[in-house]
Formats: sequence, structure tokens, C-alpha cells
Amino acid sequence: MIDYNSNKTSAAFDNANINRYIQVWLNPSLNPSNYPVMPVKGKNLMLSAKAIQSSSPYGAQGAADKAIDGIKNCSWNFAGGYNSVTHTSTENMPYWQADLGSSQYIDNIMIYNREDCCKERLANYKVFVSNDPKIANLTSAYQCGTIHDGPGQVKCNYSGRYVTIQIQGSGILSLCEVEAYSS
Repeated sequence: MIDYNSNKTSAAFDNANINRYIQVWLNPSLNPSNYPVMPVKGKNLMLSAKAIQSSSPYGAQGAADKAIDGIKNCSWNFAGGYNSVTHTSTENMPYWQADLGSSQYIDNIMIYNREDCCKERLANYKVFVSNDPKIANLTSAYQCGTIHDGPGQVKCNYSGRYVTIQIQGSGILSLCEVEAYSS
């Protein structure tokens, strides 16, 4: 039974006249939309990529490579003072781009959002795959998808060397992690 109004789910199982109950309480402070939910298979191509972004106002702390470091502790600061979040300046159409080194077939791309604050920064963005690194040429790039709010996953099914995430409009682009999978 699912009771959406009370944020709890319960189920009853009868096994040889023994009732067993499972009850799950959904914590409203945890937002499951911070994580892409579709299962993926294959190799994460981003772990060997190089990344750039439109600006890096905080230097190495907030640099583009933070989104491909394999760390999903999505906070600006965590134990040891290390962070794993990218950060651009406030600008028009900020972007982040990964160079896979050669053209690769990409099944899907997963984008993880920052968790400590500022989740609203990752909104109204497009995900592109191309063989041209020039951001000005995104009109000729293959658009895998548009995500209007928060993290997500786009099914791409396209080959390209460059993966670009770009906010449509003005703002700051902050990413926790980006993964691209190929079967």
C-alpha cells in the first residue's frame, strides 16, 4: 500500500501464516531527484576524459575536472577540505565540456547535482555530443536532451568526442559528477 499523503509505504507478506511487514518512511529532506535513477551498463568514458569549462573563478577548487573525478560526494567542502564540485562565474550560457580523446559511442549520460546548497543552479540545461570542440558550433552538435530542473540522465545513442553541458541563459554552472556510458 502506498499512501502518498503521509509519505510512507508499507507492504504485508503472508508466509505460512506468518505476517511480515515492511514499512518505508520517506524522509522529505532527502530529495531522490538529486540522483539519476535509470540503471546503466558499460564503461564510464569520463574517467579517462579531460574537461574544461567556460570560467573557473576559484581555480583548482571548482575546476572542470571535479565533475569527472569519480567522486560522488557532492559537496563544495567535505572532510579534509577537498571538494568535488565544479563552479563557473555568473555568466551568459555557462558551459562544461569533456574531451573523450577520440570519437566514442555514448549510450547515455548521467549528470549529478551538488548536494550541500545551490541545487537551483543546475536547471534549464542542454546536453550535447559532437566531434567539434567549439562551443559556438553547438547548433551543429547532436543534442542528447534538455533537462529543466536538477540532475538527470539522457539517452544519447550517438558517437562523438566532446560532451558539453550548457545552461540556457545566465547563471552559474555547478556539477558534482558527469558520467557517459558506452556498452
